[in-house]
Amino acid sequence: MVVVGDARALRNVGCARHRVGGALMALDATVEEVVASEKGAKTGEQIQQAFELWREANPLVANDILEHARLLMMGGSPRVSSKYLIEWARYELPARISGVDEYAINSNFSAPLARWLISKDQRLASLIDVRRSKVDGVSA
Repeated sequence: MVVVGDARALRNVGCARHRVGGALMALDATVEEVVASEKGAKTGEQIQQAFELWREANPLVANDILEHARLLMMGGSPRVSSKYLIEWARYELPARISGVDEYAINSNFSAPLARWLISKDQRLASLIDVRRSKVDGVSA
């Protein structure tokens, strides 16, 4: 059950609640209700499209991320996450990144980035763990 209203109204009716992504949710809310209530929740197709727009706007940054992953692999790193690569780019390349939304690189790009990196260099498949994602089955 999704709770609608402000904290004072909820306090008045004694409803157990907690804040999730800025929305007040009942403690008995299902996972699906919490996910659906997230501000700006995106579908897999929307995430993939946004990633493609970001990659087209940032070809040099995308290639730098690819090269960094290759360097990590050649350096003997057993695993690397695409989230780490996103954070690396945010820290190391902030002036070169052009955001296509409110973020320089959206954290939702983790799954499409991993798949893109592996499509560019199959050797990275042993380095980058690809898990199930909303973008599975969405064509790039």
